[in-house]
Amino acid sequence: MNAKSRMPSLDDDDAYAAATLKLAGLRNELAKVSARRETVLNGLNAATIDPRRIDAITAAAYKLLGDDTATAGASASALREELAEQTEKLQVLDTAVGIQKATVDALRGIASRAAISQVLPVHRAAVVEIVKSILSLDCALAVEHNLTDELRQRGISLGELRPMPLHGFGTLSDPNSRASGFVLEAFEYGFIGLDEVPASIRAWARAKKAKPARTEPVRAGDSDGWIGA
Repeated sequence: MNAKSRMPSLDDDDAYAAATLKLAGLRNELAKVSARRETVLNGLNAATIDPRRIDAITAAAYKLLGDDTATAGASASALREELAEQTEKLQVLDTAVGIQKATVDALRGIASRAAISQVLPVHRAAVVEIVKSILSLDCALAVEHNLTDELRQRGISLGELRPMPLHGFGTLSDPNSRASGFVLEAFEYGFIGLDEVPASIRAWARAKKAKPARTEPVRAGDSDGWIGA
């Protein structure tokens, strides 16, 4: 992206932003209910524990855990009733979080496609420039290689002339090189046309089924199904 362009954000999509906010609220409520249930459970344990069946240290630990002003003075029956209530709330909220997360994930996919459609032209231009650079670099590397190779064949010591091959890049005369692989993939996905593929690997390009690159914008509302935020 250039200095005048702004990278798209998922928050640009109102539906996604609202669904994400709702999910955060549900998770916050889930944490509160979970903490309250733990408090009630500790209070119930402290209220119903039989000191004769456990050692003194464990009994004291249960009493410490249950010594909470939020449950102090509550009867065991009241604590059992609240425990059941908090457990049910926890299950409902946990299910709601799962449903809302699925909604957020679906909306993220829609918002992402809309965002990607904005930067497709920039990305396409960048890939085309990379291909051009590979072609240019391949020519420069060929000049360097042919020069040093010719000197060696003539029996001339290279001396101060330092050979500078680019290891791992390969050449466009080798269809299995990294350079050829990038160019062939760029053709396969529609970044360049067959006429832009070097003649040395054009036969391999013809063997690939070209996949046209998508350039049309994606509507934010496009979806395979109904999404309830």
